[in-house]
Amino acid sequence: MFVLEHLNGRFWLNDFRVYWSAADALLHGQQVYGLPFGESTGFFKYSPFVAMLFVPFALLPFHVASVVWFWCIAGATIAVIIRLHRLLLQHIVLGPLARPNLLLVLSLLCVANHVVRELHLGNVNMMLLLLAVVAYASADQRPRLAGVLLAVLFMVKPYLCILVIPFLVRGHWKLVGAGVAAGVAMLALPVVFGFSHSFDLHSAWLQSMVQHGDYLTSGNTISSLLHRTTGVTDTAPLQVGIIALTMVVATILAWRLHKEGPMSMGNYVLFFGLLALVPNLVITDTQHFLLALPLFSFAIHKLAERRAPIVLGLFIVICILHGANSSDLLGSELSDKVNAWGVLGVANLMLIALSAGIACRQLNDPRTA
Repeated sequence: MFVLEHLNGRFWLNDFRVYWSAADALLHGQQVYGLPFGESTGFFKYSPFVAMLFVPFALLPFHVASVVWFWCIAGATIAVIIRLHRLLLQHIVLGPLARPNLLLVLSLLCVANHVVRELHLGNVNMMLLLLAVVAYASADQRPRLAGVLLAVLFMVKPYLCILVIPFLVRGHWKLVGAGVAAGVAMLALPVVFGFSHSFDLHSAWLQSMVQHGDYLTSGNTISSLLHRTTGVTDTAPLQVGIIALTMVVATILAWRLHKEGPMSMGNYVLFFGLLALVPNLVITDTQHFLLALPLFSFAIHKLAERRAPIVLGLFIVICILHGANSSDLLGSELSDKVNAWGVLGVANLMLIALSAGIACRQLNDPRTA
């Protein structure tokens, strides 16, 4: 893809240009928020701390920095798939599997369309997914590291705070305490640019998050799907209510699973199910659905452990609905319609439900795994 993007003159990384430009503006004391960088929707909407993380890239010419960032995303993709594979083999899968390398390839293929878009735009979702996977894997043995990594996630996308619910319910206070301390430090760090400037930056950041939904739309959120199927008005209160209900359900499930080990199958599906659910809860771009990769890996490994024709057939349908909406395959007009219909959002909800069903089946009868 790296070669093809250059040959086709499409090595743009427009999202990364926003991060690079915001960091460059921060370095030179210029406006960071409320100003489009590149495209009309190219507003920087992450915390000032995140802008500081991109300062090393801003010290490089944009094309050089974009090449480095492209390979960071590619490396993170490989790392996520391998780390999930090892995690599943150690804690979820009951026995050895044939042709494990094939499972790695299949895991990538399930989200290939979203990864292609992620690489083309140069977004941060795969990096966030890597942090989430490492945080989950470290929660038991290295809780403070996990807390710091989760704090970084919150600084990029505050709505990812939903991921802390299972740890709060299970009383992982070292993790929570480290996350809170790290979050406070990350919020305070921009004071190096001056207290007044730091205050202005954070105020502008909060305003940018409020305005985020004003220039983006999504047919894949639960609220938009309800609007399309029932006619209920898609309003901010409805979205807030759905998020609140999700948090309540997640708390109840975490409480029912709190006696299980932190690496248990139920806790795996709960944590990564909440992560995969995020683009169904908030308005965001379609490449955010690559956050479902841990659930795809889970389903693939469990199906490889014990073939179930009906479940396999349903999984294939989900994979097609989730990852086949490409303008190269369907054409731009049909692809836009499929996206507006919310097919991807429905497929994502089906994947979460399927993963939960597989987990429940084994919990109720391990012999049927």
